[in-house]
Amino acid sequence: VGATGKGAKCPVYAPAECALGNRTISHKLVYLPNCPTPLLGRDLLCRLGATLHFTQDKITLTLPPENWKNQIYPLVWASKIPEKATHQTPVKIQLLPEKGPVQIKQYPIKKEAREGLQETIDRFLQYGVLRKCQSAWNTPILPVQKPDGTYRLVQNLRAVNKRVKTLHPLVPNPYTLLASVGGQYTHFSVLNLKNAFFTIPVDTLSQEIFSFKWEDQRRVKKQLCWTVLAQEFKNSPTLFGQALTRDLEKWNNENQVLLLQYVDDLLIAAVGLTPCLKATASLLSFIGLREYRVAKTKRSSTGSAYPAVRHLETSCSLLLQTTRSSCKGMASMFKGGCGNCPGLKGS
Repeated sequence: VGATGKGAKCPVYAPAECALGNRTISHKLVYLPNCPTPLLGRDLLCRLGATLHFTQDKITLTLPPENWKNQIYPLVWASKIPEKATHQTPVKIQLLPEKGPVQIKQYPIKKEAREGLQETIDRFLQYGVLRKCQSAWNTPILPVQKPDGTYRLVQNLRAVNKRVKTLHPLVPNPYTLLASVGGQYTHFSVLNLKNAFFTIPVDTLSQEIFSFKWEDQRRVKKQLCWTVLAQEFKNSPTLFGQALTRDLEKWNNENQVLLLQYVDDLLIAAVGLTPCLKATASLLSFIGLREYRVAKTKRSSTGSAYPAVRHLETSCSLLLQTTRSSCKGMASMFKGGCGNCPGLKGS
């Protein structure tokens, strides 16, 4: 019951070639000759990535360009191999006057957690994110278990942060940022940079400020330090944001979209689907070639204010025909980033 108002058994054709717009696809169709108007099934619309836009006098069907994903630099997607933005000048850390090194004893770590951290530390050593050192500085590390059972390496840098000069934060308020989005924009893309702080190198002399002691499974003790911005360092968001901003100023915004940056999250606002997709592909390639990496599996949540949402198969999430009654949902998505939200919700 639905299309004709009466219950009926409808035969399904074998897969047939369907032409819709400039796209041809093989699909199984329902034979319903008594239907008063031609219908397009939701399953077919989803496969085509189609958008239906309803106005008072017409219905508009929009299809995304078929080959837009092929235009993206393939290495932009995050993997287990951390990358450094080697074109960036290594960051020098400035200590406060009369503040010297601090030595804090390492906490005990359970065997299971130590084994879980070993793979991460070995990988970071292999790719130069960590290096061996002999430093007067030392602060403890602790393992934080992820939902999937693996462990994340966290360093307690509170003592270090007290001895380092605080940079004036340049991180904008996300609500203020979104308030600058004009009413003419209809389509949006959000990109989350993976392990963003690890892409920015730290000056060799400054690296030893972020030292910690590690005892491997063979009971071999060593001291290690970060060669990149540490996740728990208080100035990492500001330093990374400045570096990324300098790079984004060189992006050729040929589609004339609005680009907003909040730390490691990027928002593209465009008028129309095609400019949004083209700009997203262009930006992905641009940042990928500069050795930034984008999370491919994490997605964002916009809340009930944005009911018509579609997932792209890539990391970017395209918001189609959003309402503007509230910017709270989008602000949560933009501020939290793709990494902190459970998943897109939509009709």
